[in-house]
Amino acid sequence: MAPSKTVPTNAHSVRPADIKLTMALGDSLSAGQGANGNMSLQCRGLTWEEGGDLGLDQHITIPNILIKYNTNLFGQSHGIGPQNDWQVAYLNQAVPGQKAVDLRAQAYALVNALKTHTESMP
Repeated sequence: MAPSKTVPTNAHSVRPADIKLTMALGDSLSAGQGANGNMSLQCRGLTWEEGGDLGLDQHITIPNILIKYNTNLFGQSHGIGPQNDWQVAYLNQAVPGQKAVDLRAQAYALVNALKTHTESMP
Protein backbone atom coordinates (compact mmCIF):
# COMPACT_ATOMS: atom_id res chain seq x y z
CA MET A 1 0.00 0.00 0.00
CA ALA A 2 1.43 3.35 -1.04
CA PRO A 3 1.44 6.40 1.23
CA SER A 4 -1.40 8.87 0.99
CA LYS A 5 -1.05 11.50 -1.74
CA THR A 6 -1.65 14.23 0.84
CA VAL A 7 -1.02 14.24 4.58
CA PRO A 8 -4.07 12.65 6.25
CA THR A 9 -6.07 14.98 8.47
CA ASN A 10 -7.73 12.28 10.57
CA ALA A 11 -6.74 8.89 11.97
CA HIS A 12 -9.22 7.01 9.78
CA SER A 13 -7.30 8.07 6.66
CA VAL A 14 -3.80 7.11 7.83
CA ARG A 15 -2.19 4.27 5.89
CA PRO A 16 0.68 2.15 7.26
CA ALA A 17 3.03 3.76 4.71
CA ASP A 18 2.18 7.23 6.10
CA ILE A 19 3.80 6.43 9.45
CA LYS A 20 7.38 7.73 9.61
CA LEU A 21 8.24 7.44 13.31
CA THR A 22 7.63 4.93 16.08
CA MET A 23 7.92 5.94 19.73
CA ALA A 24 7.29 4.37 23.12
CA LEU A 25 6.70 5.34 26.73
CA GLY A 26 6.12 2.89 29.54
CA ASP A 27 7.60 0.54 32.10
CA SER A 28 9.75 -2.60 32.13
CA LEU A 29 7.64 -4.28 29.42
CA SER A 30 8.23 -1.45 26.96
CA ALA A 31 11.90 -1.27 27.97
CA GLY A 32 12.33 -5.00 27.29
CA GLN A 33 13.49 -5.82 30.82
CA GLY A 34 14.63 -9.44 30.74
CA ALA A 35 13.41 -10.08 27.19
CA ASN A 36 16.50 -12.19 26.48
CA GLY A 37 16.21 -14.17 29.73
CA ASN A 38 18.56 -11.96 31.77
CA MET A 39 16.35 -9.88 34.09
CA SER A 40 19.05 -7.26 34.65
CA LEU A 41 19.13 -6.17 30.98
CA GLN A 42 16.86 -3.81 29.06
CA CYS A 43 16.54 -5.51 25.66
CA ARG A 44 14.83 -2.66 23.84
CA GLY A 45 15.44 -4.15 20.42
CA LEU A 46 13.17 -7.09 21.29
CA THR A 47 10.09 -5.21 22.55
CA TRP A 48 6.72 -5.51 20.84
CA GLU A 49 6.32 -1.71 20.75
CA GLU A 50 9.74 -0.63 19.49
CA GLY A 51 11.87 -3.68 18.72
CA GLY A 52 14.00 -3.60 15.60
CA ASP A 53 16.68 -6.23 16.29
CA LEU A 54 15.24 -9.05 14.21
CA GLY A 55 13.20 -9.10 11.01
CA LEU A 56 9.47 -9.73 10.84
CA ASP A 57 10.03 -13.37 9.89
CA GLN A 58 11.79 -13.89 13.25
CA HIS A 59 10.10 -11.42 15.60
CA ILE A 60 6.72 -9.71 15.28
CA THR A 61 6.92 -6.10 16.44
CA ILE A 62 5.07 -2.94 15.46
CA PRO A 63 8.14 -1.46 13.71
CA ASN A 64 8.80 -4.71 11.86
CA ILE A 65 5.25 -4.67 10.51
CA LEU A 66 5.35 -0.97 9.57
CA ILE A 67 8.75 -1.19 7.88
CA LYS A 68 7.15 -3.45 5.26
CA TYR A 69 5.17 -0.37 4.16
CA ASN A 70 7.79 2.34 4.79
CA THR A 71 11.43 1.28 4.58
CA ASN A 72 12.47 4.69 5.96
CA LEU A 73 10.66 4.12 9.27
CA PHE A 74 12.62 5.54 12.20
CA GLY A 75 12.52 5.32 15.99
CA GLN A 76 12.73 1.59 16.62
CA SER A 77 15.18 0.40 19.27
CA HIS A 78 18.23 -1.77 18.57
CA GLY A 79 20.20 -3.68 21.17
CA ILE A 80 20.46 -3.58 24.93
CA GLY A 81 20.62 -0.46 27.08
CA PRO A 82 18.79 2.28 28.99
CA GLN A 83 16.43 4.92 27.67
CA ASN A 84 19.15 7.58 27.62
CA ASP A 85 21.44 5.62 25.27
CA TRP A 86 20.47 7.10 21.90
CA GLN A 87 22.21 4.40 19.84
CA VAL A 88 20.06 1.74 21.55
CA ALA A 89 16.79 3.33 22.64
CA TYR A 90 16.21 5.90 19.91
CA LEU A 91 12.58 6.93 20.51
CA ASN A 92 11.83 4.41 23.26
CA GLN A 93 11.81 6.34 26.53
CA ALA A 94 10.30 3.57 28.68
CA VAL A 95 11.84 3.16 32.14
CA PRO A 96 11.60 -0.08 34.16
CA GLY A 97 9.60 0.29 37.38
CA GLN A 98 7.83 3.47 36.32
CA LYS A 99 4.10 4.04 36.72
CA ALA A 100 1.48 6.08 34.87
CA VAL A 101 2.32 9.10 37.03
CA ASP A 102 5.84 9.02 35.52
CA LEU A 103 4.71 9.21 31.90
CA ARG A 104 4.87 13.00 31.81
CA ALA A 105 8.63 12.95 32.48
CA GLN A 106 9.05 10.28 29.81
CA ALA A 107 7.06 12.39 27.35
CA TYR A 108 9.31 15.38 28.05
CA ALA A 109 12.37 13.18 27.51
CA LEU A 110 10.90 11.96 24.23
CA VAL A 111 10.25 15.52 23.01
CA ASN A 112 13.80 16.44 24.01
CA ALA A 113 15.17 13.47 22.04
CA LEU A 114 13.16 14.55 18.99
CA LYS A 115 14.54 18.10 19.26
CA THR A 116 18.12 16.99 19.97
CA HIS A 117 18.42 14.46 17.15
CA THR A 118 16.70 16.23 14.25
CA GLU A 119 19.45 15.07 11.88
CA SER A 120 18.33 11.48 12.40
CA MET A 121 14.67 12.06 11.60
CA PRO A 122 13.18 11.20 8.20
